[in-house]
Amino acid sequence: MATKQIIRKESKHTYLHLAYCMKLYKVCNKVLFKWMDDLDFMNLMNLRDTIDPVEVMSGKKGHVYYLLYVISEKLLLKEWLASEWIECVLERCNLKKESYYSHYTDVKNSRDDGDIEFREAIAEAIKEAENSKDYYE
Repeated sequence: MATKQIIRKESKHTYLHLAYCMKLYKVCNKVLFKWMDDLDFMNLMNLRDTIDPVEVMSGKKGHVYYLLYVISEKLLLKEWLASEWIECVLERCNLKKESYYSHYTDVKNSRDDGDIEFREAIAEAIKEAENSKDYYE
């Protein structure tokens, strides 16, 4: 129960910088998630309510798991809340945390061309966001 209270309190703040949200949105919209606007994506990443329900595209759960893994490992501004953040995003995406914890590194370790392309797109988005963070301040 204490974790949920902490998450609610922290959700008034930002977990993921706007620059990362915007660059990752371009990679994920209509690829991982059915169409959502950039504000809804930013709200999802920062544990705020979205206007429309979040819908994961068919066959893309593994990529969503990898995205959450990368964000939690490299980008979260509140590192100490990483596992709780992941579980809250999974819940909003109607994905099971047990499945996440069993498969979050599948894409990372895959040699599949689609998985490699996705990993590279995520890495490039993060690099671009890092270079443009001042723009979003």
